[in-house]
Amino acid sequence: MSTRTRLVVGTALLSSIVTSLHAQDTATAVLELDHGTGVVRLIEAHPGKPADTTTYGQGRTLQLPRPMNLRFRVVNTNTGLYEIRTGTTATASPAIAPVNAFLAKLGPYLPEIGLAISGSPRALGGAKPPPGRPFSDAQLNAAPSAELSSVWERARGAEQALLDVETRISGARGLQETLTLTLSTLEQMRRGAPADAAAAQLRASSGVPATGCTTAKSPDLPRVQGLIGALYALQQARQALDAGLGALPGDVGELWVPVRDTVVAVRGRVVSALGDFEPLVAAAYHVEQIAAITANACAQLDGGVLPISRLTGRTITVSIAPRTEPEINRVASRPAQVITITVVKKPFIRPSIGLSLINLPRAQFDVYGARAAAGGAEVYTASIRDARFAWGATVGTTWKWLDFRETRRIAIWLPELTVSAQPDVKGFGVGSGVSLGPVKLGGGVMWVKRVELSGLRPGQIIPSPQFLATRESYARPLSYWSLSFFGWPGFAAR
Repeated sequence: MSTRTRLVVGTALLSSIVTSLHAQDTATAVLELDHGTGVVRLIEAHPGKPADTTTYGQGRTLQLPRPMNLRFRVVNTNTGLYEIRTGTTATASPAIAPVNAFLAKLGPYLPEIGLAISGSPRALGGAKPPPGRPFSDAQLNAAPSAELSSVWERARGAEQALLDVETRISGARGLQETLTLTLSTLEQMRRGAPADAAAAQLRASSGVPATGCTTAKSPDLPRVQGLIGALYALQQARQALDAGLGALPGDVGELWVPVRDTVVAVRGRVVSALGDFEPLVAAAYHVEQIAAITANACAQLDGGVLPISRLTGRTITVSIAPRTEPEINRVASRPAQVITITVVKKPFIRPSIGLSLINLPRAQFDVYGARAAAGGAEVYTASIRDARFAWGATVGTTWKWLDFRETRRIAIWLPELTVSAQPDVKGFGVGSGVSLGPVKLGGGVMWVKRVELSGLRPGQIIPSPQFLATRESYARPLSYWSLSFFGWPGFAAR
């Protein structure tokens, strides 16, 4: 096989390995957060079945048995009362982190909206008009002034504009009715009514458009648009009244003074109503907002689909807080909370790292020296260095079929690598272990650093002590036992 062919084959093989590491199954798992109980479940959705089955786990760190897509949802909630925000970041597989760590060591209920929409609609402009008309149509037709007849018609138009404004406030599906229905629905939700059913009833009775379980504002604001249109028409009616009154002669005649006074009174009510323009419009926007939120409340919020591969998982942060609108905040009894959930593929190879206490029963080494003797100096054993006990770090690897921690808290680790971190006992070993919970018992062979004679032997005569030659060596391996503790913060056990 030529070098070019080998390169092509090798590149294709590497590409297939990388692709398989990042690929995910076509199946979909569901990450479900129960807002009512705080329980997080990771379950697999089986198409064609009536319910989700195969619960993988409960908690804040969950593992999938194989790569697949992940769909997130919050259940047993009420999006009308609580604002739910989610964010997601990529998370490395747990099989990578321990290895990297090892290498590094080697009120009142009603709202106070403060608006002039309570009480009699006629109170908008101040004083009520005098009851009845103090003149007849025959008298008006006999008016000596065409200007007076014109201004009267304009006053009638202003009255109609005032009535339209009042209807937008207190009429059918007006501000007052919509606000009352919304507050009633919120009270039902506070008492435990299902969010979807209560919201649907509000939409049907108030005409609030459906936007779905979303925080986006609806572009359709019928109450705001209708009120602004009515107020604009009222402003036009006022200008017409001002022009008409300005055209009246100074003396309209004693018979027509009540007509002029009625027109002036109507103008006063129009001016007073227009003085409430900004509070009325602000009230309309506020009522539209809380009505739209309440009418589109959902008991379940579905998120998007996230891929989970062999090497990369997802960390999802969910923020749930009562809405800030005063009318809604009063009935949202659950406290604010931030929940972080990590979902990764359960690794085929599952490493862990921990602190180890090491025992080497035969790790006692001679310390050599040279002493005066006939003919020079004698090589002899000056002392014994005791290296039977040490401490260090152990990284172990368990496999899918050797890991029983989820059911029996037991796992078999094969192989495990141990490094002594004690300054006077340098060594590294290879072995295996078995764990129960966070405690692991291991054993194997370890190569320990020692000082040996170089080309000499005990009892040999050398010219002088300066000729004593030694060397550092990792000679034959020695058996060891270790007791490891993993799963604590900083050791990334699982």
